[in-house]
Amino acid sequence: MRRLNVMHFGVIGLGSAALGAGALVAQAGAAGPTARYEMRAETTSGLGAGMMGGGGGRPSMGSAMSGAFGSMAFGGGGQQAHRSLTLELGSTLAAPDGKPHADHFMPAGAKLGVSVPLKTPEAARGTREVDRDPQNDFQRPKARMLIFWGCGDHVGPGQPVVIDFSKIAAGQVPPDLFSRSVPLDRTVSPATSRTYGHWPNDDGKSV
Repeated sequence: MRRLNVMHFGVIGLGSAALGAGALVAQAGAAGPTARYEMRAETTSGLGAGMMGGGGGRPSMGSAMSGAFGSMAFGGGGQQAHRSLTLELGSTLAAPDGKPHADHFMPAGAKLGVSVPLKTPEAARGTREVDRDPQNDFQRPKARMLIFWGCGDHVGPGQPVVIDFSKIAAGQVPPDLFSRSVPLDRTVSPATSRTYGHWPNDDGKSV
């Protein structure tokens, strides 16, 4: 049995985040949000707890597999709960001095001290990587996907649906292949932010 309680906030809801002197200041009249803040507080028990990593954030494939098999071997992982807290702050602006920093001030019950730093990963610092021209590396695919459904000794009418990737690459897209209802990924990440900071990091603290 897996129990997962998740609190996902698009704004500050547990403690508060403050930008440091070298961080970003919202410009009056700027279109759209200058900074976005996401906080995920999770409590997992049962099989899900065994699959979670110990340092917060997304677990690695190795820890997930070992945790899953370990939980099954010992009767479902018991009732020990795993708690994690993830903080992510992203901005569309660059830090004026090139040294972004911010802190999240914690409530006393969190037992994490007065605050935790939101650090910028080294890979996310500096200017963005220049986009390469995809046409220089493009190779036309030759694969096909055949889709069947139902059961029985004989294929039903209208089957299989054939998706030819070489035709799609040439612009011949079958009707109704793609859905327009799929939402865009607007989460806070180094890829969607010019300046980015997160926690947990290498400050040695954990929930």
